[in-house]
Amino acid sequence: MKLRLLLLLGLVATGVSRLSAGYTYQLTSLSQEAFELCYYQGKVNGVFVKAVEAGDTIQLPAGEATWGDPARANSGILYIILPITIRGQGDSTVIRLHEGGATYTRGVLSMWSAATLADVKIIGAATRPVTAITSFAYNNSGAGGINYTGGFRVTNVTYDGGAGAGYFIYFGDTVMSGLIDNCRLTGGAGNAELIFGRGPTNAWQIDHTMGTAQNIFIENCTFNGSGYVNDANSNARMVVRYNTITGPIKVDGHGVASNSPARSYRNMEVYGNNWTFSNVSNWAAIEMRGGTFMVFNNQSTIPAWFFLNDYGYLAAWPNFGSQFQTPVNYPIKDQVGVGKDPKVAGSEPAYLWNNRAAGAVWRRQEKGIPQGAIDLYRTQTGNPTASFSERDLIRANRDFFAEAGFDDAAGVSTGPKAQMLASTPTLRNVGWWVTDEGEWNSTNGSAPDGQLYVWDGAQWQFKYRPYTYPHPLRGAGAPSNVRINVQVR
Repeated sequence: MKLRLLLLLGLVATGVSRLSAGYTYQLTSLSQEAFELCYYQGKVNGVFVKAVEAGDTIQLPAGEATWGDPARANSGILYIILPITIRGQGDSTVIRLHEGGATYTRGVLSMWSAATLADVKIIGAATRPVTAITSFAYNNSGAGGINYTGGFRVTNVTYDGGAGAGYFIYFGDTVMSGLIDNCRLTGGAGNAELIFGRGPTNAWQIDHTMGTAQNIFIENCTFNGSGYVNDANSNARMVVRYNTITGPIKVDGHGVASNSPARSYRNMEVYGNNWTFSNVSNWAAIEMRGGTFMVFNNQSTIPAWFFLNDYGYLAAWPNFGSQFQTPVNYPIKDQVGVGKDPKVAGSEPAYLWNNRAAGAVWRRQEKGIPQGAIDLYRTQTGNPTASFSERDLIRANRDFFAEAGFDDAAGVSTGPKAQMLASTPTLRNVGWWVTDEGEWNSTNGSAPDGQLYVWDGAQWQFKYRPYTYPHPLRGAGAPSNVRINVQVR
């Protein structure tokens, strides 16, 4: 009889299960060739050590090297299909992306497993949108195979994007979870979408995932330069929390109009972020173009723009049959406040509270409605003087609920639970952020961290509590979601 350990990637209920420490390979060269020989062949300095297995670590040396040369095998792409750790020496380990490297959905480092990348500096391309990292699902159903659907981690990485405006991370529609934490990310151009991702194709047929582990988390990072913190694209589910944003950089949730496939992001949580940029005020810090969300406890040093909108009424997009959307089309497909299919207006309203800009309530900014949309609306209604604004399509206390001052209606209050229980609202779905309940932030000691209740018309019902912070994947610095299957023969 012998024991054979088959290392299989699989989701566990807690999301924090760890594999015991594996073997560490100490590379003396930072070249891509040295990494490839180690990862694919188990060789260090030309000598075979052992085949790399799940749980192992490849330690990169200090130095500088270029990765992603398309003349190399696999067009310069490194496919990491084992849940290993790749660790450098901090900013003294410098990886430059080749100017001809892989772009968009094809990244130079393709993490198709619950792998961890840590302690390196990546310098982007200057002339092309070369992608640094991608994460896509991977399935090998053979004996000992890997079945990956999420759990990657990227931590303590410095990224200088370069003028090529490439993605730092691009994750695919079947990656259910991941963590990007304690990174320093600099966008090199205004159109640089640093973290881009889609969600599962059935996201709009199932419940939202707010407050759970089944999201992509962007946590305790610093964003510099220009561009986008994130592009939450079709069906995406993201959490953006406790980041510092030093430039005119936007947290962005894309709607149906500009997405492919033509669905909005599904859900987002945006909280505890701090915009410190103060040179100008006419730039967007937050723009939510659809879906449902929780946005709270964010701060900006200046009154940067905060949009709740839908591009369907701002232009005649092909995703809407090349026709403007108007109040006649309410609810617009996947617009702010609608829930899972089939669409019901206001079935999953969004909530906003305790957001501050220049010390005051962070107010909603509106975009003007094009004349083409107004003309269509007049034709649809038969009224030659009819008009509409954003507030007619994305309406406070219907599609979203916010604290007083954000919009033209008050729909979220803050205070202790006793105060909440003493109130009897007249409007369904108003919210209350209870300040003396909710334990989810371990950096806050034993003090309560807060949780959201909503009024169902007769009583207050628990609605939302943020997922554990710091994220459990930060506990050990190694990939999670690994299980060991022991076969006895």
